[in-house]
Amino acid sequence: MAIQDFEKRQLAEIEQHLADESPELAQKLAALGTAEAGTRHSIKSSVVMTAMYVAGLTLIIAGVQVSSVLVIVLGALLTAAVPVATGWHTWRTRT
Repeated sequence: MAIQDFEKRQLAEIEQHLADESPELAQKLAALGTAEAGTRHSIKSSVVMTAMYVAGLTLIIAGVQVSSVLVIVLGALLTAAVPVATGWHTWRTRT
């Protein structure tokens, strides 16, 4: 449902009034919107990394079942790559 023009104007006036009365609160509220997008990205990343980890473990189990060293090694590499990639990504984004 779209916001009508007069509602947009009212929201803009409220936002301006809030910024005039309490700049600190207005800053915190503005930062909250950007944190929400970061949280969504973190959730997506966590789901993808968990899926990769489970896929690696599945490959290890499948490799043991069929006695394939190659499949076991691929599964181990995938399983080990998840924490390494997570740590590297965290280090790169925080530094």
